[in-house]
Amino acid sequence: FDMVFFGLLWLWASQLAVPARAKKWAGFECGRPKDGSDGTGRGVAACANFSRSNATNETRALRWLHVPKTGTSFGNTVFRVACGLPSFAAMRAKTSLADAPRGMMIPYFRQCFQLRCDLDGGPKVAEGHHVLAGVFRPTTVAYVTMLRDPFERIVSGFDDGRHDCRRCPADVDLVHYGRNEGIVGIYARFLLGSRARIPELTGSVAVSRAADRLRQFAFVGIVEDWDDAICLLHAKFGRRQSPPPINAEFATLRRSAKHGVVTLKARAATLRRDAETRGRRGNNTDSNTDDWARGGNNTDSNTDDWALVDLQLYNVALDIFHRDLRLFTTSRPSASYALDDEMKQE
Repeated sequence: FDMVFFGLLWLWASQLAVPARAKKWAGFECGRPKDGSDGTGRGVAACANFSRSNATNETRALRWLHVPKTGTSFGNTVFRVACGLPSFAAMRAKTSLADAPRGMMIPYFRQCFQLRCDLDGGPKVAEGHHVLAGVFRPTTVAYVTMLRDPFERIVSGFDDGRHDCRRCPADVDLVHYGRNEGIVGIYARFLLGSRARIPELTGSVAVSRAADRLRQFAFVGIVEDWDDAICLLHAKFGRRQSPPPINAEFATLRRSAKHGVVTLKARAATLRRDAETRGRRGNNTDSNTDDWARGGNNTDSNTDDWALVDLQLYNVALDIFHRDLRLFTTSRPSASYALDDEMKQE
């Protein structure tokens, strides 16, 4: 009995002695990887034409507006820019996600490391999907976000268990899923601080107000141009503790096996045609055809009026992104991100 007792005591004590970085949490390794994903080779190559010469001395706390299905992997870059992390810290695509809580991979950083983060509201605010509720404070908070083609985002959500559609029937098809009030206008609703639809706003007013906020963001990235977006964020925030991007930041953690590029674009095109038809029609008063999509028998629903709101906001995001690319890229090697001595580590 004594031997068993002391054996168990030794095992318990030995676990306490293991530093946090060497432990596993939710399927993630907290220690330095052995797969080369902590190297900077890919970042140096991808960011070779990016310059920090236009970067400001950014001192505002960061706030990530994480719209569902727009790239959880972006959390790698947000935390690396905003927090005091080891050079290797990042969620990794090769890591098994079987044990990770659904939709909550970001806690890896908080659980594995003693975070010293300059994040508005603390690290927990960057976990999950939070709208911009409360006062919008662009003078004191550096808001950052990634957006993607809204119809491709809908396809991704549909393939991920009908994401954000709590009232969808089990046999709902893609087009009717895309018409649901929990899906329509999600970019505008997140920017304006509401997970639910905003019936008092017409689509044009929603676009105007949301676009005004989006233009005050410190960073707007585009998922379809992932590598440039990662390089751009590091370049814009290059005068704070931003380390060079590591290989893991360019990997996608949740690439779906349910759709290839061709089928994704074809299905997104179907959704766009449907949205354009509804957008021209305006408010749909035929409550019998899409009653469930509105969440009730509500004939003054603005789901059709909002059908193209996210596409318009995505176009605004594209304009912002390409403007910043022009400001932070250069063809002069001497001014490139890759050759900046301050950024060299390893």
